[in-house]
Amino acid sequence: MHATSSISASEAPRASKRAVTIALIVVVAVLLLADQLYGFAHDQMFTQSSYDPAARVVHSGAQTLVLGSSGAHRGLDPAVLGPGVYNAAHDGQSGYYVAALLNALPQGAIKRVIYGFDTEDVLSGLAGPNVKHLAKYLPWALTDPQVTAWLEPGEPLLRVKLLSGFYRYRGLGPGVMRGYLRPNWQGNGFEPLREAMAPRPLPEIPPRPARPPVESGLAMLKAIRAGVERLDAELVVVVTPIYGYDRAAQSEYSRAMSAMREAFSGLQFCDLTEVSD
Repeated sequence: MHATSSISASEAPRASKRAVTIALIVVVAVLLLADQLYGFAHDQMFTQSSYDPAARVVHSGAQTLVLGSSGAHRGLDPAVLGPGVYNAAHDGQSGYYVAALLNALPQGAIKRVIYGFDTEDVLSGLAGPNVKHLAKYLPWALTDPQVTAWLEPGEPLLRVKLLSGFYRYRGLGPGVMRGYLRPNWQGNGFEPLREAMAPRPLPEIPPRPARPPVESGLAMLKAIRAGVERLDAELVVVVTPIYGYDRAAQSEYSRAMSAMREAFSGLQFCDLTEVSD
């Protein structure tokens, strides 16, 4: 009797440990399943949500697409440019966003791209302050490895983190779901500035040495070119002014302008960066 009691007493802690281990395994399995289901559901919603710029472009039926950062977003009005134009430029984005959006579009979706070229994208490349904002459309990385490569320098182990559905839609989930359940397809994408700066004389900017393009900036131009070629579209390039200054005419940006023209040569390419009043 005493021996039996001794064995029962020693097995009790082991049974308790096994129960805890099983419970932990079940909890981890449930969390992993929830993570994958969350990611799968949002992946399906994303491409049909008005949160996704590519979905908005396709839904608009536009044949001409305006792309770039805030200068293009706030300065190029489709109502002035003509019918069938949609403005998918975005404040705080870079040329990497332009390339990623072109790759997210189905072939034949558009016939013409009006690109508001930002010289700083070529001069700073992946070190530019706006590259990180591409993470707002992180789900594009599932079908475009370039997006992962561009964001990875600022986000270590991104390729592993992308396996998590919760991570892919971190901070994006509510917007994606709202755009899927109650999509807003209205408008042409253009948002004008609501206020104007008081007129003032612009100080003269002394000539500065031309800054050389960086390798990642040149690679960005090649990615944009590849996106335009894949869509078999025409490319029109403009440079929007900043604070009244024409960057295309400043010596500091001359090498960036030359790199852009070289990268796009051979395309159906219209260069409007040298057009002036």
